[in-house]
Amino acid sequence: MINNNLLSPLWAILPNYAKTIYDMHDKQLEFYAKQNPEEMKDKFNCNININDQTIAPETFTIQEGIAILPITGMVIPKSDFFTLFFGGFAALDILERDFRILLGREDVHTIVMDIDSPGGNAFGVEQFANLIFESQSIKSIVSVTSGMMASAAMWIGAAAHKTFITGEVTVTGSIGTVTTHTDISGLNKMMGITQTEIAAGKFKRVPSALAPLSEAGRAVLQSQVDQVNKAFISGIAKFKNIKPLAVNKMAEGKVFIGSQAIKIGLIDGLLTMDQLFDNIGNGAGNGAGNGADITKVIKDNNFNSLNGGQKMTLIEQIAQMKTENVDLYNAMIEKGKIEAKAEIEESLTDVKAAEHAKGVEAGKVTGRDEGILAERGRISDLQALSNPGCKEMVDKFITDGKTTAPEAAVEILKAQNTSNATALETLAKGSPDAMRVDNSNIDQTDDSKKGLKALVADYMSEHKCSKGTAITECSKAHPEAENDFIEIVKKKKY
Repeated sequence: MINNNLLSPLWAILPNYAKTIYDMHDKQLEFYAKQNPEEMKDKFNCNININDQTIAPETFTIQEGIAILPITGMVIPKSDFFTLFFGGFAALDILERDFRILLGREDVHTIVMDIDSPGGNAFGVEQFANLIFESQSIKSIVSVTSGMMASAAMWIGAAAHKTFITGEVTVTGSIGTVTTHTDISGLNKMMGITQTEIAAGKFKRVPSALAPLSEAGRAVLQSQVDQVNKAFISGIAKFKNIKPLAVNKMAEGKVFIGSQAIKIGLIDGLLTMDQLFDNIGNGAGNGAGNGADITKVIKDNNFNSLNGGQKMTLIEQIAQMKTENVDLYNAMIEKGKIEAKAEIEESLTDVKAAEHAKGVEAGKVTGRDEGILAERGRISDLQALSNPGCKEMVDKFITDGKTTAPEAAVEILKAQNTSNATALETLAKGSPDAMRVDNSNIDQTDDSKKGLKALVADYMSEHKCSKGTAITECSKAHPEAENDFIEIVKKKKY
């Protein structure tokens, strides 16, 4: 007599509803405890005949070819007196019965599943969701929620051609599976009760409610919820035509509020009930009714899935294509990559040409600046050689633009040597006696007196200047060294 729907070990339901389940179970036990067993046998028979519509009447309504099938309350596999009498449950056996009736009705072209459910018992959900998905070729099928479409209810709703929310204050998602282990061993001990389990089979009583949860028990429970969750994710992937890995961003038990679920592709759009029915009606008037028409109606109207029926932007249409036609989306992405690569290569060629031109221009500027600096240095070094006796020569060297200071110094020395030789020759002709030249003071090997070359070298080392500047300064400071140097040059020449 007990409603076993409330004793399921596996749930696909919002977490905060788990306590409600157990509270309902406790109230059911309390209700039955107050009844006379003999009377209960006749009045509260849990094995009801769902085909007897006097006991379990049809739950749907039909308006102008559109059937509305409510899925309200906690999802359970099977109805009984308790669930029918007290309500608040979405029994899958009755839902499947009514859904099959609607599939066979010729006056129905579209089935709208109006869902408001936190989910529930996982048993039977996969089979009902697959029935909906496989019936898309028979009728147009839409799911919509104005409240909750979570967990097991999401599993069912995702199997439709299209899934909508009616506003931003809606709850969807919660793709995940949960189970609970209750340890009553402490309670039994407190009450002085000892229960002993005798079982055959290693895992027959693993885990057990009469003992704390062991690691082996935890592993068993975890493998069970993982298996159900795998089927859950595979179902969503099949219904949305995406890979199971892509469902991960929608899964992991996440709950989405309003258009959050649209942005990740779990929900197809935001439409009010009036907008939904108007457009389904428009499609039916144009020959809808073969299952694929509802998709065409929504596409043709380009509904903005984030803004209550406004025209979709290009980005939103692309997002819709990604979920509805993966092959076409991938082909467009590949084509875009090829075109983008060609554009990048072309732009890189232009960039390289521009950079080359910039480099040439920068080289010209750098070369010009370095040339100006070099010429200024040459002129400065030449001016350092200038004195009244060789000013004209220095000016000539500056003007020619090529003679360096060392080259000019050599030429100046040659000119001075020539001038000195002429003067000596004139002096010699005018003297009655041949002149003697005392060479005792021009011995360059004399350690007590440095020659002009040594002085110039020392000056350059000390002042870090050019050779021309050093020659000029040393000639001024040491005229005797200059004269000695000239005599040496004369001897070598003559």
